[in-house]
Amino acid sequence: MKKFIEDIKFEIDYFWNNSIMYPIRRFLRGIRNFWYFRKEIWEFAWWDYSYFNNLQRKALKEYQRLHKEGYHCDSWNQHLIATRAVEILDEIEDIEENYYGKDKQDKINKLYKEFAEVLYIPHERDTVCDGKKEKRYPCAGIETLWD
Repeated sequence: MKKFIEDIKFEIDYFWNNSIMYPIRRFLRGIRNFWYFRKEIWEFAWWDYSYFNNLQRKALKEYQRLHKEGYHCDSWNQHLIATRAVEILDEIEDIEENYYGKDKQDKINKLYKEFAEVLYIPHERDTVCDGKKEKRYPCAGIETLWD
């Protein structure tokens, strides 16, 4: 009988948190995201590609902060990857603003290639969690929900 009551409580909690509260949480998350990215959204111009760099830099900084706090077992690796990605975007912006040499575009292209390798090229990764080392499947540099 006790197990039956616990199962019923679990089902009610699951229904409450996933069916009723999910749309409300999703709406509130959208408002929070809009407020968080308000400056980048305000400065949007369809002809200005630096808008996408600024938006991605802001998102990566939030991702970096989340994983610095230890979101899951592989957090420190994710934090380092996000840190390098932000550094690359900062270097690109610095070259765009301050460099006028002939090979300016070559330097930018090289940095974008490194940025793509850091974030999107699949690689295998070892994870240490609770003292056990386990081999992870190949996934992109930044671990996302669709990896």
